[in-house]
Amino acid sequence: MKEQEGDPRRSHGSSIARDENQKGSNVTETSKDAGGLLAGLANLFEPQNIAGFLEEDEPDYELIGAGTGTITVDVWIDELDSLQDAHSRQIIKRAKKLRCTFDAVDFSPEGDVSANCRVPEGVYEVFLSLDFTGFGFGGGCTCARSHDEEPCEHTYRLARYLVAELTDRSSPLRSQIAGGYAVESQPDAIAYTPAILEELDHFISTRPDPQDDDYDSDESEATRLAWRLDANHNGLQLVPLKQRPKKRGGGWTKGQRVALDTLRNSPELINSPADQKVVAAMRTQASYGYSYQTKLVFDIVEAIDALVGHDQVFVDDETVEVRRFSFGIRVVEESGRVCLTIAFPVEPNEGLRLSLYGHGIVARSDSRPVVWVCRCDHAQSELARTLVDHMPYPRERLDDLRQRLLKIRETTPVELPPSLAGPIVPADTTPVALLRSRRQGHLECGMA
Repeated sequence: MKEQEGDPRRSHGSSIARDENQKGSNVTETSKDAGGLLAGLANLFEPQNIAGFLEEDEPDYELIGAGTGTITVDVWIDELDSLQDAHSRQIIKRAKKLRCTFDAVDFSPEGDVSANCRVPEGVYEVFLSLDFTGFGFGGGCTCARSHDEEPCEHTYRLARYLVAELTDRSSPLRSQIAGGYAVESQPDAIAYTPAILEELDHFISTRPDPQDDDYDSDESEATRLAWRLDANHNGLQLVPLKQRPKKRGGGWTKGQRVALDTLRNSPELINSPADQKVVAAMRTQASYGYSYQTKLVFDIVEAIDALVGHDQVFVDDETVEVRRFSFGIRVVEESGRVCLTIAFPVEPNEGLRLSLYGHGIVARSDSRPVVWVCRCDHAQSELARTLVDHMPYPRERLDDLRQRLLKIRETTPVELPPSLAGPIVPADTTPVALLRSRRQGHLECGMA
């Protein structure tokens, strides 16, 4: 390489000799070497020399395999599979219902793909951009959802279409990608398409796509709603779950949580009148954070009341039975004390976990898979909050208590111990049996 003036890579000796000829110096050889070294270092860090030094000596970092044919068809398939997984559940759901065909597919070995997506309402231009280094990928479409930059059902379907083509060894697209070259466009060639072919293409776009059978099978298979009760610091939370039959038989899956917004807008998930009543128990609740927002919540008492007799209600992954009871007062004698409690229809010494609300009570048994629900008015709810404390009542005032309970008994059930109830008086009554059939196959019975 021709030596340039100011080049830091020239020898110190030549630098010293030039200095001697120009200045006629009598310095020693050692001092000459030191002066040349310092001058060379100073010259090395001149701005105009730093850029050239880095440009000549810094290695060029290139994409591994780019343009060398090392990106195989399998790598393309892996990247396209990853791209499909990156789409949201809502997009995938819309895509599975979409009927479309693709043509004019063009690609480059670097991972850029474009195609026309033909749907019954028109044609969209779709493109995908894969990054084989693993840093990401993108895509877009000319549809209103995408605006050329967001993923949509058309980008998802193009990725699926390409995977199907690349796994077909007889596909021309697979051969082109395996060859490692981009499809060259021919701007001067005008392709003639007979009118009948255009009509046939439009007809094909309205027909079910055979390759969708495996993907759409899960949409058409039976699903059902299950309901899970969770306890948190705010009380009880009701969680809807979408269950599917197990692929190997033997029951249903544990269930996938469904957002309340999704549930309200998915009538296909509602399979029974009970489910419909639970969905009708949704309310809009204001939420104050950084800004005013609203969210959907369940009226928990109304929702659980709608689940009476439902077969798919769970607490801690255990199936429970939801039962309804009416608000009542029970007077009990314990260790010589008289106490007032809520008249729960439970067994003696059965423990309960209570949740009290402004218009109802929800109780869960500690020993049985049973949940009780009671719808109350405001006065009953206020009295229930007092009764749960099991406050003792003074025996010297039993007459006053008896008078009030006899008055309350006219509208509300009251259970008294034998010491307070008095003698049993026979009554001339005729029992009446009430039978009521439910749509879920249940038969309710009662006596009046």
